[in-house]
Amino acid sequence: MTKGAPDYSKMVLLQALDDSGNLIPVLLDASGKIIAVLQGNDAGTLRTIKVDSTGQLYTLIKGSGNEDIAVDASGNLSAAMKGIDGVTLRTVAVDGSGNIIGILKGDYQGTLKTVATDADGRMLAKIYDPQDLFGANTVIGLSELAARLGSPMIFDRRGQIVWYDDFEAAVLKWVVNFGGTGSSVALDTTKAYRKEQSIKLTAGSDGAMVAYITKQIPFAAQRKMGLEVTVATNVSAPPGTLEFILMQSTTASRRTAKLEWDYTNAVLRVWNSSGAYQTIVTPFGYLGDALTWFTFKFVIDFSTGYYQRVMYGDQLFDASAIQCQSAGGSYDPSLIIQIKNTGAAGTNRISWVDDVIITTNEP
Repeated sequence: MTKGAPDYSKMVLLQALDDSGNLIPVLLDASGKIIAVLQGNDAGTLRTIKVDSTGQLYTLIKGSGNEDIAVDASGNLSAAMKGIDGVTLRTVAVDGSGNIIGILKGDYQGTLKTVATDADGRMLAKIYDPQDLFGANTVIGLSELAARLGSPMIFDRRGQIVWYDDFEAAVLKWVVNFGGTGSSVALDTTKAYRKEQSIKLTAGSDGAMVAYITKQIPFAAQRKMGLEVTVATNVSAPPGTLEFILMQSTTASRRTAKLEWDYTNAVLRVWNSSGAYQTIVTPFGYLGDALTWFTFKFVIDFSTGYYQRVMYGDQLFDASAIQCQSAGGSYDPSLIIQIKNTGAAGTNRISWVDDVIITTNEP
């Protein structure tokens, strides 16, 4: 013992009981740190816990069934995810980037139905209306929903709308031209196809005897495009002809496609590569009702210069053997739309126009 101070402040012998109850000295290093060998009980057997060269514990993680839980070289857990299918576990698949690959299903009256996707992985969905009066579900696709909400494209829904005008705005969006006595072009509320206005084309009774509207839009892609127009006429003074014109211009060329309704001779014609009208159907009937509206549409492939088809109401006419007129030259890249009413001498011939629609990506 030392004098002047308790001996335990100068020297201590640490001991601990081993598993047999014997006292065993606790070791220290030169710095006085305890040196320990950690052990864990493995079903009655002591197993030494390992450390690496920096003293960090090595760990083997196991599941409740004594299964090893794997890790990769960076120590990240490697896991196989499973979902329960009834009472059977099914492995959840992943792709090469680790994204989960899933087949979504929905319950339909107790039966699982797979949720479909398109080639880009977008979900395909059908919207159902309440049951009709016969108890059947009514399917509404997006195009049908748009039509019911007031889309102008209710005649032929093929193709995607690039531009349209239903003439409901207070401002006329077209360049107007007319010639001859009594000729005019103006928005009109006395006759309309879907809403409250149309555009009234009154051809002169002499001179040029025309009334027409022109629109230029900055869209010049050479692809299959359509022009759809709905018109009505004055049955007591119908037009001599109505022309529906679509010109596609680039910096190197211009292609001109035209559909003509020759009221006088009851024929439909298209403008061909020779710069002349070529008849595609005759005779071409007219109902002659003051309330009747007629919808015309033609499709032209501007990449080849050939027409595809002409439509009048539910009548379809093949025009794929006819090429439109093409001309070289430098132009502003654009589309030019023109609706032209040509009259006859002695009478102001009148036509009304509504719902002019330009489409692209036509089949």
